[in-house]
Amino acid sequence: MARNNHKNAKGNTTAQKPAPQKSPSFLIWFVLNAAALFVASLLFKGYVYSNDSTTWEWQMFLPNNWETVKRDRPLPYNDRLYNRIGMDYNYILMLHDYTPDSAVILYPSKSDFLAEPEYGQKIPFEGKLVDKLSAIRFLYPRKIVMREELGRTPYSDKITHVGIVNGKNKEFVNFPLDSTIMNSVVPVR
Repeated sequence: MARNNHKNAKGNTTAQKPAPQKSPSFLIWFVLNAAALFVASLLFKGYVYSNDSTTWEWQMFLPNNWETVKRDRPLPYNDRLYNRIGMDYNYILMLHDYTPDSAVILYPSKSDFLAEPEYGQKIPFEGKLVDKLSAIRFLYPRKIVMREELGRTPYSDKITHVGIVNGKNKEFVNFPLDSTIMNSVVPVR
């Protein structure tokens, strides 16, 4: 590549600077981006209306959820969670309030939450907080042991409290309990 050299007044040579390239005008840039946005929106609408699950999500779930959010916004946090989760939240709140932070809790299983009690009426648990991850989220720093983990985890020998739901799990308590206790949390010893 040949270099164009120019001599200045003192006789020194300097390299010629390349001419700046002209950028496309703002109008061209805007039109191209608007066209791309239009094509993307057509593809998105075609995908949404051709798929039943996304149609349900956009037309039913999101509007209903937004109405719930607007309705519950002025309520305190615990009331909002109760409206979303139901009686399961009240039970886990009871576990939180009546056990110390160092507790190791034998947490009821899903079958316990959905079982018919021997005495009294069944409380309308919905089974929304029956998995260990949900329980840990609300009960931390307490340790949670599920029935399936008994004998497999180091905490299964250190259980301090037993969660009783619909009269189930009473056999894990070392002292006699009233047979009418349906939903509670009791210490093991």
